Amino acid sequence: MPPSSLRRAFLWSFLGFLGVTALIAIAVVVGGEFNDTMARVLGTTGSVSAGSVLAMACAAFRDRQQLAGAIGIALAVVATAMLVALLWRDRVDEGIGRATLLAVTYAVSVAHAELMLLGRLPARCHWVQQALVALIALMAVMLTPVIYGWFDDHEGVARTLGVLAILIALGTLAVPILLWISRSERADAEAAALAAGGPRPPSRLTLERQPDGSWRGVDGAVYELRRRG
Repeated sequence: MPPSSLRRAFLWSFLGFLGVTALIAIAVVVGGEFNDTMARVLGTTGSVSAGSVLAMACAAFRDRQQLAGAIGIALAVVATAMLVALLWRDRVDEGIGRATLLAVTYAVSVAHAELMLLGRLPARCHWVQQALVALIALMAVMLTPVIYGWFDDHEGVARTLGVLAILIALGTLAVPILLWISRSERADAEAAALAAGGPRPPSRLTLERQPDGSWRGVDGAVYELRRRG
């Protein structure tokens, strides 16, 4: 089976799985009395759905950087499994709770960073993505001793994390805005060239070979190449 067909089959299966978990959650909410079991079922479906979103973000990035994407997917799976296991434990050990929170922190951080790197900004704006990824990594590293309670200066750490969170939020908003601006600038430049009587830009699609043998275009779509003749 071609890689693109396998990917489509996986996506359809994933969509069906999400539908089943949603139906289970609806059945529990509508048909049962709210208790610990219902809370655990809802927590499980929510955790699986959130973990699936993280894994899908990393899977999209895997077409560009196979190893980094695979690491992100693995972190999402491990964090989801640990969180679900924690939800169904009768007694929560402090060490297990901290380890689960740490796994979730790194899974979210890696997925966030890879999602921000998916778009191709102009060369003059690459530093925005690089700075954002560095800030996300710094936040995850700083949260590690916070989760385990190794800091004594709680106020100073809280202020530092607050500044990092603000900068990360700014960068997360800036990246898609810059992507839209760059596309708008290209469209305006092409329209101006046509209006001035210049030659029409050639219809050209640049493809980049991926580690799995497929080809990805600059538009983000995956293509199959077949030789004719």
